[in-house]
Amino acid sequence: MSLSPNFSLILRSTLLAAAAAVSLGAQAQGTWNLVDVGSSGGQCTQQGTNSGTFDNAYGCANGGRNVTISSWSSDRGTGGNAQAAGTGSNFANAHLSNQGTAGFGSKNRTEGLGVGSPDHAFDSIAPGTMDLMLLDFGSTNVVLSQIGLGWKSGTGAGDITVMRWVGTKPAFGTAAVTVGGSDTLSATTCTGGVVTGCWSLVGSYDDLATDGSNPYGQNAVNTGAAASTASSWWMISTFNSAFNNNSHTCIGGDGTCTSGNDSFKINFINTTVSQVPVPGSLALAGLGLLAAFAARRRIAA
Repeated sequence: MSLSPNFSLILRSTLLAAAAAVSLGAQAQGTWNLVDVGSSGGQCTQQGTNSGTFDNAYGCANGGRNVTISSWSSDRGTGGNAQAAGTGSNFANAHLSNQGTAGFGSKNRTEGLGVGSPDHAFDSIAPGTMDLMLLDFGSTNVVLSQIGLGWKSGTGAGDITVMRWVGTKPAFGTAAVTVGGSDTLSATTCTGGVVTGCWSLVGSYDDLATDGSNPYGQNAVNTGAAASTASSWWMISTFNSAFNNNSHTCIGGDGTCTSGNDSFKINFINTTVSQVPVPGSLALAGLGLLAAFAARRRIAA
């Protein structure tokens, strides 16, 4: 028996609404290439008036989305650059350095603002030192899926550790993390009974390859981060065994990371933003299908 014109119209409209609701997740997905800061400008711009200080940051935009990038170090400096250790924190603000197509590097307080290669990179050359890049995506939760290096100091120097923040993150300007003046960054890790308000290990990766030519990211490493790990606060650090569950076992390369030999610049990150279908939309679509079925029964009767 053929369907009446009215029922066909109802059914077709309802199915389209259901398909639109289910496809919301796919439509909300996107990737960002945020750190290709070549001499032509790239996607990142120095923020504010603190370009020549240890608390500078860059704002990067792509597709209407934004991330703020800053650098930090376990090296708190000496002499006039020294920064007192904050309670419960062991990272001091550093200077995020734009190194052209090689990407971003970092100058900690001991190295000084005028330091050259390789110390103007993210490095762990000094004993016990660890530099890191902090990615703040504001109120948007993302999955950091790929990381690329534009330069490193030699074979074995590209060992990185990736962490994500779990729970409500401290706001800039609070005791946990302050931009301007005596900056400190919380370094609490998710170990033992600590399951929120802490840094959780995503993975450590051995000997990343470099890629300093456009298009960037050709040799980027996949982090393997799952959609369930989405967070608005991520860190990329020189390899640190303490963050890596006190282990030197890593992903890629020969499977073993070493502490103290890293010196690299980051020129590529790739993130994915995903959104599940809106429950209300799915419920509305279901009600529409039910109404269409009821209309079909009435027509048949």
